[in-house]
Amino acid sequence: MKKSKRALSALISLLIAATAFAAFPVGSNAASTVGSKYVTYKNYVKNVTVGERKVFSGKFRYPVLTSKSTVAQKLNKHFKKLAEKNVEHFASIAEDDYNNGRIYGNNVYSYNTVVKLMYNAGGKYSFRLVEMNYCGGAHPAHNTVGMTYNKTTGKRFANSALTRYTPATLKNKIVYKIKKEIEKYPTKYFSNALQTVKQRPLNKFNCWLAGSSLHVYFNNYDLAPYMAGPTDIKIKL
Repeated sequence: MKKSKRALSALISLLIAATAFAAFPVGSNAASTVGSKYVTYKNYVKNVTVGERKVFSGKFRYPVLTSKSTVAQKLNKHFKKLAEKNVEHFASIAEDDYNNGRIYGNNVYSYNTVVKLMYNAGGKYSFRLVEMNYCGGAHPAHNTVGMTYNKTTGKRFANSALTRYTPATLKNKIVYKIKKEIEKYPTKYFSNALQTVKQRPLNKFNCWLAGSSLHVYFNNYDLAPYMAGPTDIKIKL
């Protein structure tokens, strides 16, 4: 279990690793175009059976942008490669754990991920990755990651460049929204949840664009216990 969690963190870091960023203004009424005219989806699927025993089921649904631009084609290759790498990685963990007696009872390891284009306007492609894996234990692990790319340069945007607000104003809006959530559901959050948000640098928040909003997303355990679920706040662009 520890091995798979470390591996998961390493794979996710490929998506959220720091890159060079470029600013590109976005208007609050920018239209979002994310339908089948602009993107289709493919699946990378793998099941592993050892003898007659199924030990793994994996599926990664990834976007294929229809644009012929260099940036779009590079992103298509990136997500296709990521799908294959992640599924094969967890499949190998399942097979290794089974062969070494670490899969108990009728457990079947699983890995399911969907990457969806959420925003396609203002010179930006914004994606949301939703990931679930089970490698033993009490419950599956869930992780959601946002990422936004410049359609001209292909470089990833810093959160500070995603809205019309100054970095200080955007950070204050995030803190204010979380404060209101905690006041509304005081028993849901860890006692230090607000302090965690205040201390986190703006560009370390987990964000994506959708419609006319910036989503700021906190995964399980970021601010609250697993059973309380994640927190998704929205800020108008």
